Amino acid sequence: VREELDPFLSLVETSYNVLGWSAYDQVLEQINGLPISDEGKEDLVRRFPPRECAAPAQWDEDEEDEDFAEAYLK
Repeated sequence: VREELDPFLSLVETSYNVLGWSAYDQVLEQINGLPISDEGKEDLVRRFPPRECAAPAQWDEDEEDEDFAEAYLK
């Protein structure tokens, strides 16, 4: 399988880097359109999985601004 993937790895990697966050469906379409075996396609999908956020954003709840606004309005 490795030999049949080698010619396409850089192409899929580039697409994954460009479209992986916004249009992963297009990456999958490209992988499924390659002239390789189903096993090779499954291997590529494992190598280039859907991207996810590493961790959710942490928002600091700063009440100082709220207190300032309340004091200003009084």
